[in-house]
Amino acid sequence: MHANGAHPAPIERTLGDDEIIVTKTDSTGRIAYANDVFLRVSAYTEAEVLGQPHKKIRHPDMPRCIFKLLWDTITTRQEFFAYVINLAGDGAYYWVLMHVTPCLDASGLVVGYHSSRRSPTRRALDEIRPLYDSLRATEARHAHPADAIEASTSQLNNFLAERGVTYDQYLWSLAGQPVRTDPRQADRSSTSDAVPTAVADTIAEMSRASKAVAAGDVEARVMNTPGSEDYPELVELRDEMNRTFDLTDAFIREATASLGAATEGRYHRQFLLGGMPGSFRDGGVVINACRVAMAKEAERLTAATTTRLEFSLAVAAIAEQVATAATELSASASSLSDSTIAAVALADSATGTSRSLEASSDDIEQVVTLISRVADKTRLLALNAMIEAVRAGEAGLGFQVVASDAKGLADQTSHAAEEILRQVGSVQSAARQSTAVMDSVGERIRAMDDMIDGINLAVHGDASVDTYGLSQMAEMLRAEVAQFLSVMRDS
Repeated sequence: MHANGAHPAPIERTLGDDEIIVTKTDSTGRIAYANDVFLRVSAYTEAEVLGQPHKKIRHPDMPRCIFKLLWDTITTRQEFFAYVINLAGDGAYYWVLMHVTPCLDASGLVVGYHSSRRSPTRRALDEIRPLYDSLRATEARHAHPADAIEASTSQLNNFLAERGVTYDQYLWSLAGQPVRTDPRQADRSSTSDAVPTAVADTIAEMSRASKAVAAGDVEARVMNTPGSEDYPELVELRDEMNRTFDLTDAFIREATASLGAATEGRYHRQFLLGGMPGSFRDGGVVINACRVAMAKEAERLTAATTTRLEFSLAVAAIAEQVATAATELSASASSLSDSTIAAVALADSATGTSRSLEASSDDIEQVVTLISRVADKTRLLALNAMIEAVRAGEAGLGFQVVASDAKGLADQTSHAAEEILRQVGSVQSAARQSTAVMDSVGERIRAMDDMIDGINLAVHGDASVDTYGLSQMAEMLRAEVAQFLSVMRDS
């Protein structure tokens, strides 16, 4: 069983001719990005590979010396190509033509690696398999890994030397390019004939890659062509073109990812500026600035929406309170109107009672006046009787006693009548004052009744002139606020 837990199985999986596997790693080789083609072909989920060493997909049939050559090359900031057999998570295997390039930060330091892999030709695999089998057999004869790698590396170098080619030349010969021997080993007379072919092939390859990138295939790169290493200018141009393509590819990926995340509200996802020089970096800075501005605007809109919702809820509460108050006010006005009518009736009744009391007092006064007159006449008669009794002498003594008693009774009656008159006068005065007060109270209550009618009109409105009252307007406000809140919650 392999270290990744999969059992190698004799099941081959292939890529389509138009498919490209893309992965990115950090500077230590841990996977930081894997595209959907990689996940499908390798039979892993993104969660299973992110943060894992890229060697997770290394197949046991792959010679170690190739990976040593890989790291020796990319650590010098050079691109590297190799035919590689990988192990999928389900045990299947798949061959690829691997292209690895370093990713640099603004200061030129290597911060990671970009790898694109394409489907190899069967012709290339037919030749590479026996070579790899031989290299693996050599490594198997050594117990220590370092010794195994040294032995297989020496064998690979001898293999290339016997053919008079470099590793790159041999690799591209498998891709369909003619193998050209080392010019230092070739006859000098052949040099003049080989120069135009190498230059033409390199230019053709540059043209092919440029057209592919222009057509939208930002994964395209200028491949090494046999003989191009004899012309440093061509090699430098190829490397710079590939670097431009790498930067364009990285910029497009970062711009798409960061802006896509922003549209989804994930504003924390920044445009990674590492390895982005000049205008590429300036563009990334602008995108990051836009991302920050979008985040602030989103935060402002969220706060504004929250404020509007809180305000709407407050208005709804007020509308509810106004509606309740209007209902209570209507009920209070109706009750007050009934109370006012009753109060007016009571005031009118009290006024009538006061007036009746005043009239009765007048009647009593007349009776008492008549009694006083009777008492005066009785007193006069008693005086006359006493005079006659005195004249009669002893014979009139009894009559004199009666006359004296009659006079005393007349005096008492007169005094009582005066007291009654005095009290009746007080009652009459109080009755007149009470009548005046009750008249005033009645007038004020009647005025309140007019005010209550105005309150009822304000609360209920007047349907005859299409006038809305407070209660109707409160209900309308409550309905409008409820509809507004529904729209706010749905938006």
